[in-house]
Amino acid sequence: FRKENSSERYGINLFQTMQSSFMPINEPNFGSEYILDYGDYIEIRSFGTLKKVFNEEIKRDGTITIEGIGSISLAGLDYKEASQLIKNLFMNAYIGAEIIVNLKDIRDIKVLITGNVSYPGMYTLSGNSNILQAINIAGGVKENGSLREISLIRNGKVFQTIDLYQALIFGDLNNIPSLRSGDSINIKPALKLVRAGSGFVNQAIFELKENESFFDLLKYAGGIQRSSESDNFSIIRYQGDRFKNM
Repeated sequence: FRKENSSERYGINLFQTMQSSFMPINEPNFGSEYILDYGDYIEIRSFGTLKKVFNEEIKRDGTITIEGIGSISLAGLDYKEASQLIKNLFMNAYIGAEIIVNLKDIRDIKVLITGNVSYPGMYTLSGNSNILQAINIAGGVKENGSLREISLIRNGKVFQTIDLYQALIFGDLNNIPSLRSGDSINIKPALKLVRAGSGFVNQAIFELKENESFFDLLKYAGGIQRSSESDNFSIIRYQGDRFKNM
């Protein structure tokens, strides 16, 4: 039996099972590719010839100011690049100094989520949030929403079109972008829904793009069960007010 409010559409139920909270926890849970910006707090621990701890917030102009070194421009750099830059500057200024750079606190960002989500609106999220987390906060994709045509709008232009199937089916997270303050996310309606029924490994309703065919459906559904006759398929299409075998 299907659980109440569950969907036959592949991927829709993901947002019902993800940990739910109004805002992602604002802690340094990030990768080396995290892009620094205004509002992030940097901790610099110096050992050796200079024993000192610096706690600095990145200012609106994208810099921090360190006594004895001066202004360091960090906004736009990823965490790995910023750490290396700070270490190089300290080692040049203080021979024998050993440096550890930590991201102490992460800024908040504001993101607008529109279209076919349960609760569209403006959300305040942690700066380490990605598009999957943002959609989850907005209640997930609605039954008629697309999982494969999600527009990330940045600076007034479509920055990226996200296909969540790459992550949900193939485990490829490279297509899941991190967000920046001022981004907009628009969930378009799903246009082509096809049910993979009896005989498929994963029986569900899948969303196909206009140029995709039965062989794409076969791939998304995980292929045919071994017990099924792989050379015998039926296509049933809803036309007018009834289903017809094609």
